[in-house]
Amino acid sequence: MACDAQWGQVPIVLYDGACGLCVRSVQWILTHERGPEFVFASQTSSVGKGLLDEFGLAAATAGEGTMVLIDGGRAYVRSDAALRIAGRMRAPWRWLALWRVVPRPMRDWVYRKVARNRHRLGVEAGCLVPTEEQRLRFLDLR
Repeated sequence: MACDAQWGQVPIVLYDGACGLCVRSVQWILTHERGPEFVFASQTSSVGKGLLDEFGLAAATAGEGTMVLIDGGRAYVRSDAALRIAGRMRAPWRWLALWRVVPRPMRDWVYRKVARNRHRLGVEAGCLVPTEEQRLRFLDLR
C-alpha cells in the first residue's frame, strides 16, 4: 500500500491510542488546526501498522508513545513530527514550529523525556471520542 497512491497528499498522524498524552495531542490538533488538514490512525490499527511497516518505523515506535506524521510521502517522528504539526496550527500555536532551529538531538531528548514520564505527569489514557464530522478523518474508524 503506497501512502501517496492510497491517501493522496493528506498528512496522516499516527498516534499511540494507549498513550494518554498522544490521545490528548490528537484532541488538541482537532481543536487548534487551521482547517481539517490531517487524517488520523492509531498505530495499533491495521492501517497504522501497515503504514509503520511501509515506512520502516514499527520497531522504532513500539511502546514509546511516539507520534508519527506522514506527509508528502515522508515519515517524521518525535519532535520533527510535533513541530511540523504545530506549523499547521492557528496562531499563536504555529509559532512553535520555530523550535526547528534547535538541533534535533536536543529536541528529541526533551521529547523522549516527556514521553518516558508521561504517566508521572498525570496524563492518563482516555477515550478519544470524535464527533461524527471528525470520525470521517480517522482512517481506522471508517
